Amino acid sequence: MPPLPTEEDVDRLLAQVSLEDGGERGAEEDEGRDDLMPMMEHMMQTLLSKDLLYPAVKDLADRYPDWLAENRQKLAEEEFDRCSPPL
Repeated sequence: MPPLPTEEDVDRLLAQVSLEDGGERGAEEDEGRDDLMPMMEHMMQTLLSKDLLYPAVKDLADRYPDWLAENRQKLAEEEFDRCSPPL
């Protein structure tokens, strides 16, 4: 798995993404934002990777039927029908 962005990378990104100028940017600011795209793409690929998401999603999928059964009485009929997995 590729390394995660550092705190300094995130701070630099947030500082450069400021929209205080009302969306009007000069060429120098556009260039700075273009430099951020590879880092943003890497960060999003890391955050959305199967290695990171799969364990949490699997845990939710495994625990959801039991949770739904335990909380059946707390849910309105319409909500229960909407939240129940199709058979």
